[in-house]
Amino acid sequence: MHVYLSESLTDSSAALLSSELTDIDGINAIQLVSKEMARRELATLVGTDLLIGYDNNNPLPRSYILGFEPGYLTVSKMEEIESEIIGIPNIDKVEYSRQWLQKAEFTRSIVLKIGLLLGGLIILTTLITFGNSIRLMTRARAVGFTQMRLLGAGRMFLAMPFLLEGFLMGSVSAGLGWGTIIYFYNRIAFRQLEIVMPSFEEIVLFCLAMGALGILSGFVGVRKLLK
Repeated sequence: MHVYLSESLTDSSAALLSSELTDIDGINAIQLVSKEMARRELATLVGTDLLIGYDNNNPLPRSYILGFEPGYLTVSKMEEIESEIIGIPNIDKVEYSRQWLQKAEFTRSIVLKIGLLLGGLIILTTLITFGNSIRLMTRARAVGFTQMRLLGAGRMFLAMPFLLEGFLMGSVSAGLGWGTIIYFYNRIAFRQLEIVMPSFEEIVLFCLAMGALGILSGFVGVRKLLK
């Protein structure tokens, strides 16, 4: 976001304005672009200095370039920050890529919906696959189950090994998957693409969630034993 300053604002007042801007929630970086810096940027952009002879009367405005925390990079948050900045004295104009941000939000919502749909299908597939695998194992051991039932074994006693097996299948599979991702992430350099990895705690929670899904799959596979 570019915040353009009034021409009547002195340099000392601009420094005070900087601290006022940094106090706004969501702003985590600020850079002053002086008239001379703006002139050099313009010359770099067009390939020649268009302001030769204007050394003492540079018409380009001073401005601040603001950086924001990721959670504030939404249209609604930026509009709130824009209205707050406009209310500060000696601010001429505020500019940011509103249309680009709207397109980014729309794209992000589409990606999120597709991700949720694919995630739901993967979870359903995993549930059915694990459940069928455990169901086949219970059928293969049906004779042994009958004998154990006759000897007084309870339903939960018979089902517990399969529930634990489902937990191990889910959590270990998730752990191996994340281990593979981290292995290649540490050995392959991505120059044009920044990949945001989850924290260790989030990975552990994901593995535990997959373990819980494995328990649910085990319950689906042995539910006839619990009747």
